[in-house]
This record gives sequence, C-alpha cells and structure tokens, in this order.
Amino acid sequence: MKQANLFDYTGDCTDPLYTEIKKLGNEIASLQVNEYVLSKNNFGLIEITADGIFECAGSDEQCYNYLISHAK
Repeated sequence: MKQANLFDYTGDCTDPLYTEIKKLGNEIASLQVNEYVLSKNNFGLIEITADGIFECAGSDEQCYNYLISHAK
C-alpha cells in the first residue's frame, strides 16, 4: 500500500516544493532540498546533484517527481 500525501488530492501546483522548482532559473539560481542541489543549466535542463549523484530533468514536473520518488 502506498502512503498518500496531501498534494495527491490538492494537486502538485499547491506544493511549496513544486512552487520553488518553478522559480529555478527565473527568480532563484539554485535550490537546496535535503541533500540535493537543484539548478537550471543554459539548456533549460534542471540539474539534480548530491554526493555521487548527477541527474538531469527536462521539466519541472520531472524534477518534482524525481525528488518525491527519492525522498527519504
């Protein structure tokens, strides 16, 4: 059984994490989320880095889903 969270019902757009991800590259240069550092590169990809991790997300939604699926 999967544990639900509030944003499963209200939508991702109300999640403060999703809101901050949407600001990357426009209002903020980088964002620290737990051990992850997020930044948007010159190609519009969101780089997700941590110790031994380097991933790229092609959209805000993909980045958000990566973080949610890897949350500890």
